Amino acid sequence: MDIKSQNGDFLGKIQMQSLESDHAVDQIIRTLRPGDGKAIYIADAEANNQFTQQTNYAAVEWQYSLNELKEAMTHWQPKFPSHAEADHIQVYYGFDNLTTDEIEAMSEESRMTGQKVVVRDLKPNNTLVGVRLTYKGEGTCTLHIFGTTKSRIQLSEHELSQVKNLLVRGAEAFYFSNHGADRLIWIEAGSSGKALQYELIGEQMSEAALIHIAETMKEKKDLTDHTMKKTAVVSLYFLSEAEGGQRAVIKEDFSAPVVFDVDQDLQFGLWSAVVKLHSQPDENRKVRADLHYLFHNSAEVPTHLLAPGNTFSLRTNKVIARGEIEFIKDR
Repeated sequence: MDIKSQNGDFLGKIQMQSLESDHAVDQIIRTLRPGDGKAIYIADAEANNQFTQQTNYAAVEWQYSLNELKEAMTHWQPKFPSHAEADHIQVYYGFDNLTTDEIEAMSEESRMTGQKVVVRDLKPNNTLVGVRLTYKGEGTCTLHIFGTTKSRIQLSEHELSQVKNLLVRGAEAFYFSNHGADRLIWIEAGSSGKALQYELIGEQMSEAALIHIAETMKEKKDLTDHTMKKTAVVSLYFLSEAEGGQRAVIKEDFSAPVVFDVDQDLQFGLWSAVVKLHSQPDENRKVRADLHYLFHNSAEVPTHLLAPGNTFSLRTNKVIARGEIEFIKDR
């Protein structure tokens, strides 16, 4: 079902599917393990349904605080429950989309071999696509927030018959039980305008309790002291896959460890930086951005390395980008 805002703008799609469905896509989805992503080409489907990408994101432990997570999600501006603080935080990272040429290659393989369904593995990347927050109190409550707003949910025929269509926070919502847990799912746009998918899962919690939590969710301001934050304007170049980087350039704000060329031995420690893009990277994989330390309020953060002319690399398990500081912004 297409989900639209009160103004009629498209926000996302939520599809409820039967576990008994024998459709090729549904069969493949049932085999996905956490961390799997598949591109699927179906030869006999309608033109706009021939190609799809299906994922089962794997939850990864978040090693920092909720404030640092909010810092990494600044461009999302999500809302959080106001009844408690998160007891456990995990995050989800995405996959690279297939290119037009790769999709065409799948279509060509189908034509050459006669296969009706062609499947490819998607390559995981380091783009944050979702979070998982667990709250404890009178029953355990889990909140999922995803920046991807197209999802399929597979339920038994009995569970499908019990799905309720509700209005939550002025948005269309679905309430249902799955594997003994009550779930409430909806899509709404944050104050940034970005559409986000929310899902509340309750254990030993009533329908009314979940709806109450959803209705009282709000955007929580960062609690850290920003007065000492030093922000640099930088020029970035995203390395290509041939250069040891990622195939796809990062097109949204992100966070990654930063290593300065003047401190290759990490005399001042390894710190993460928050990168806020000024625009989309150009055809040469270049872009300007604001950069500051993720833990900018720490007394040990080496702010002196944020100096005009200093060059650096942004890394995960590989170097994903190189950059140079142009100037320091006024606070």
